[in-house]
Amino acid sequence: MDTELDATTQRLFAAVVGRELTGLSHDQYSFNGAPCTEDAGSLQLDFGSTIVTLKLRGDGESVTADTAAIQITPAFSLDADSHCSWALVDMLKSEPWSLLRGLTLRSVDAVVDVWKKHDSRYISGWFLTFDSHHLCYINWGDNAHVMFDEPFPIADHDDIQTTRLQIAGI
Repeated sequence: MDTELDATTQRLFAAVVGRELTGLSHDQYSFNGAPCTEDAGSLQLDFGSTIVTLKLRGDGESVTADTAAIQITPAFSLDADSHCSWALVDMLKSEPWSLLRGLTLRSVDAVVDVWKKHDSRYISGWFLTFDSHHLCYINWGDNAHVMFDEPFPIADHDDIQTTRLQIAGI
């Protein structure tokens, strides 16, 4: 995948830098009523009249962003003993995420993984810096992880070099 962002994604992030975060949610998958914590699902950030949703791509390596609100998948059963469901979870109702409420987004960086042996590059995450905190949405092993105030993620693998690409900032 080329690490060059399309103009739509660049405009999307440029439009929300400098704005206050008013909502933060993710779609929580549950199996037989038990939340699965290995994957955070998509992450929806609300900046007043603009929504940005961060999500995994289907390639198992990269991420994307758009302005579509998270659509919750209807619950279904695999069989009589196996039930799948999803719910939209308001992350601003719990610590540490509530500390982001009302903070201004200062910059957005892409987390770029360069696979040396395969000569390929992937945008594997988004690193968002607010006034006094930051969050990172990253694709790790085809699972979405959301981290609060963690250092910029560096791949722990000899064949991968992780770099940072600024998308928008003030």
